Amino acid sequence: MRLDSVMKETLGYINDELVSVMGRLRFVANNIDDISKRDDCCQQVEVALAKLRDLIKETDLKEGENK
Repeated sequence: MRLDSVMKETLGYINDELVSVMGRLRFVANNIDDISKRDDCCQQVEVALAKLRDLIKETDLKEGENK
């Protein structure tokens, strides 16, 4: 696999994960004032943070492979 295709694949994955995180945070922003959805909002924030943590770990690992 050429480096260009690896970079495109990696950037595509990062983009997909960030879109997912943004969707979860958008849900929170739209529903945070609704007391009945507080638990759902907390869960969405937890999942968004976990996705970001995993994304950071994976990109750090890939950077290590490329050095």
